[in-house]
Amino acid sequence: MKVFLFLIFTISILIAPKDNGANEKRESELFEYYWNGILMTESDKMHFKNWKIVLSPKGAVGISQIMPYTAYDIIRWSGRKDLKVSDIYIEHHNIWMGRWYFSNAYFYTYRADRCKAISSYNRGTNSKIISWDYVGKVIKKGAYQWWKPLVKNGKM
Repeated sequence: MKVFLFLIFTISILIAPKDNGANEKRESELFEYYWNGILMTESDKMHFKNWKIVLSPKGAVGISQIMPYTAYDIIRWSGRKDLKVSDIYIEHHNIWMGRWYFSNAYFYTYRADRCKAISSYNRGTNSKIISWDYVGKVIKKGAYQWWKPLVKNGKM
């Protein structure tokens, strides 16, 4: 299973958008690719379902599936004094918090290890264990979002 996910991960890097060797832009595009996959994996990109806010069985809220205690940490670490924990129920704040949390893990905490950055979104930044199932889902759903505009009637 790990070998299979490693191959998918390697392929996702190869098929991700490229820009004439500009590494910074490439990393930014890869970030968007993985962020898309995270939103698809966490909540199918929905903040509301059947007129109710999306809640996980563990208590994660909204499109980005942010836990209230994680929202508190994000607000504290980011220095955003205009936000409060209850803002996770407001869609654009929920997306901002999730994106900030993932970008912090992706660009700073786990700069050299994308799998750990992706896994930490679901397991927490202190987790030493990589959730390969979660990483595989994110990459697969990110790839689906990437190729979707290129596919028409089941053909490339």
